[in-house]
Amino acid sequence: MNLRVIEKKEEPLLSRQTVAIDLTYDGATPARKTLLKEVASVLGVSEGLVSILRVKNTFGATKARIAVHVYKESKEKERIEKSYLSARGMKKEDAAAKDTNETAEAAPVKEG
Repeated sequence: MNLRVIEKKEEPLLSRQTVAIDLTYDGATPARKTLLKEVASVLGVSEGLVSILRVKNTFGATKARIAVHVYKESKEKERIEKSYLSARGMKKEDAAAKDTNETAEAAPVKEG
C-alpha cells in the first residue's frame, strides 16, 4: 500500500485541514480501519484526529483517492464531524456502543 498526499487545504474556522491522498494498493481495497491507521501515520497525527470522508476507487485499477479531515483537537472533531462518519468501518456492536455513550454524555441529568 502506497499513500501520497496530493493536496492540503487549511480551514482555520473549523480547526481542521482537508487532505486529498492518492492510494495505490494490491488486491482488494483496504478496510477503512487500515486506511485510518496508515493515513494517520503518513500525516504524523493521532488516529483520533482523522476522519475519512470518502474512498473513491478507480474502476479496473488498484488506485483510489481518499478525502480526509484532520482536526487539531478531538473535541473539535466530536463537535463538528457527523457521527456516522466515525462509525463507518466499525463493527455494528462497536458503533452502537459508541453512539449510546455519546448520547448518555450529551444528555444532562435533572435532579429534583
